[in-house]
Amino acid sequence: MSDVNTSFFCDDLWRSTNGGQSWTLLSGERGGGGGDKEWFTIDKTNGPGHGFQYQSDDGINCSGGGVQFQRSTDGGVTWQSPIVVPGGTDLGTLDVDTNGNLFIGGEGFSNFNCVRSSNAQIGGQTPTFDRVTPVNMGGFLGSGGINPAGLDGQLFLAIDRSGTATNNNIYMLASVVPPGRSTTDVMFVRSTDGGLTFSAPRRINDDPVNPSKWHWFGTLSVAPNGRIDSVWYDTRNAANNTDSQLFYSW
Repeated sequence: MSDVNTSFFCDDLWRSTNGGQSWTLLSGERGGGGGDKEWFTIDKTNGPGHGFQYQSDDGINCSGGGVQFQRSTDGGVTWQSPIVVPGGTDLGTLDVDTNGNLFIGGEGFSNFNCVRSSNAQIGGQTPTFDRVTPVNMGGFLGSGGINPAGLDGQLFLAIDRSGTATNNNIYMLASVVPPGRSTTDVMFVRSTDGGLTFSAPRRINDDPVNPSKWHWFGTLSVAPNGRIDSVWYDTRNAANNTDSQLFYSW
């Protein structure tokens, strides 16, 4: 939430128990902390952090303390004091692996990062970030152009919890501006060792490289069986290079 002057950005946390027919404010107004471009996830494992809620934002927030992370251990009613995310890692999502480790993906000061906290799942401890892995996504996040009001994409991190051979693989995807370009491609990387290392970036949109075409707002999720799904807006078939179609890859 904000005011007409956008002098603050704060979150509320609401809950629905009837499929969205009605909602209850749990946190009180501005009580959810957070801020602009906030992303959120819940630990759904059976470990000690089951039900814990995690969020991070881009630094334009209630407390004004830079890119920040917060945790709730009581279903979103209260939120701990903000903790700065290493490397300025923002504009990306969070996820939890089957061991309860929390990962945040995003663009940092000079590169993309995958940030890990292995103790966020321990309620009696203040979360710390014990690993920051630089990640080559084949470009950088852009803004303007196809979207004059803001970003052309953000970083999506998702973890495989299928229990199969790909269990706990970490995937990152973003619409990025490659070197020498002003338009975006959808790029993907994978980690098979818990975020210690990542693969070389792979281009997901399969059209011929054309510096006039946009592939923007790329998003990512992992199905329960481990299938990777991605959707994005695509101008490959538009004579004006702006009319966008929704494309899907798996």
